[in-house]
Amino acid sequence: MQSKKLLAPFWWMVAILLVVIAQSYIVLWTARIAHLSSMRITYLLLFLMWPVVILAEAIVYYIIRKRIRNRKWVWAHIGFMFLGFVVLRLLVMSSNIYVLLHYAASPHRQITTVIGHIQFYTFWSCVVIGHAFFTMVLVNSFSTKKDLPSEELFLGDPY
Repeated sequence: MQSKKLLAPFWWMVAILLVVIAQSYIVLWTARIAHLSSMRITYLLLFLMWPVVILAEAIVYYIIRKRIRNRKWVWAHIGFMFLGFVVLRLLVMSSNIYVLLHYAASPHRQITTVIGHIQFYTFWSCVVIGHAFFTMVLVNSFSTKKDLPSEELFLGDPY
């Protein structure tokens, strides 16, 4: 175990959480303004589920801050979550605004459909890959196995 606390992942997850809460609030507020009372429950659950999941991950990072052994996995998880929840959504929003301002109505619909598909697959890829790293961090943090020196790891026991 490391003696140094690692609090940066906790604060990064809190920052991502604040961005996701703001995005969810904006979407729900826009739906209320547009009088979309028939907004499906699945959409509501998605907008409320992600802040809860990210809050749980931030709490887990706070709890295991002294037990984190491989920091690269932590930063890979946070990087994929940041890419999927912040960067991707900003890129999609800016590309939709660009398409809206520079294209006519019929190509606009086709282009935004393609952008939507790209966003969907990229988002879920980032979430799956990020949570694979998060799982590896958890398994490594709670394993009781000691780290082996590199020679023993590759050569094994010669006797």
